[in-house]
Amino acid sequence: MKSLKFLFFFTLFMGNFHASDSKPVPIHSWEVFERSMEFMSGYMQSQEWWKLEPHPELISDNPSEYCSADPGENYLVYLPWGGKVKPDLSKAGNKVMYYDRIDLTSGNVAFSGKIMPENMKKDFGAPEDYPGTLKYKDWLLHVYSEDVKNYMKDGEWLDLFGPHGTSLWRSTDSDRFPDHGWEVDGDLVTTHHDKNGKGGGSIITRKKYADFDLRFEFKLTEGANSGVKYLVKIYPDGRVLGPEYQIIDDFGNEYIRNDKDGKRKTASLYALFEAHDKKLRPVGEWNTGRIYVKGDHVEHWLNGVKVLEYTRGGPAFEKAKSESKFRDVPDFGTVEEGYILLQDHGDNVSFRNVRIRVL
Repeated sequence: MKSLKFLFFFTLFMGNFHASDSKPVPIHSWEVFERSMEFMSGYMQSQEWWKLEPHPELISDNPSEYCSADPGENYLVYLPWGGKVKPDLSKAGNKVMYYDRIDLTSGNVAFSGKIMPENMKKDFGAPEDYPGTLKYKDWLLHVYSEDVKNYMKDGEWLDLFGPHGTSLWRSTDSDRFPDHGWEVDGDLVTTHHDKNGKGGGSIITRKKYADFDLRFEFKLTEGANSGVKYLVKIYPDGRVLGPEYQIIDDFGNEYIRNDKDGKRKTASLYALFEAHDKKLRPVGEWNTGRIYVKGDHVEHWLNGVKVLEYTRGGPAFEKAKSESKFRDVPDFGTVEEGYILLQDHGDNVSFRNVRIRVL
């Protein structure tokens, strides 16, 4: 039932993206279209929209537009370029409501505000002041109550770089962040290596995490190999081990070129499970990754699509582990909590927008 609701909303959303009753909205590029789809999918998952019901009739100005809502508490409205909607918030009673208007091409909240009880039929328009050369945008309108606002705050996203710089990370070899090999510029993080392949080494978070939703983007250079490890444990013998979301040039890395399976390819659980139904973008382009851990349940996502899921400590996991190089590591992948690790494997790789939400 959950997946059906999600698919119903997603199908309608894709249809609305192509046209608006007020103005034509051409698809200006597949890159922007796909980015919007990925963000929409991730946003819906993170906010658990399957708990809401379709209520298109709440859009009084244009009932053909789509609204999913728990009336009086939580509303999700698709707002196409040039369009205008007036959601009926009268069931909110005397509550103050809040709203975010989110740019679907970037995922950024462009406008936020309050709606007072005396103004519960507020007009919302899609802005037409486009930055740069992007001529057409579509928006997501999120209207929510104080209770929902508090829930969102409890599970808010934490940028692991950005405003925090390197303060949330350290080297796997010391208590300090590497003084070379890692370049951090806002949300953009890039590894660098000298002609001998020497870099700064892998880095781990200073904090351990148990249940979480980790999102990131990555961009590879030709032949590059890297990865994002999670539930990482530092063992007494100095080994730093944990399950790995593999990141690698699937087609240009010589070490995996002749592999008979995909257990060492991008988005796999390295050496244990391969990813399926992947749409990996070429070297030099940005891909989006996601690692979702809730209890023993783990999911890997790539470019908005779930490509792998498994149960930590389950029969399939234990069998795969016993056939891998981790067979003699007793609690590999089953620790209660662990660090996040960005791997330096001797190749130049970039990450950006690395963020986590504790569940």
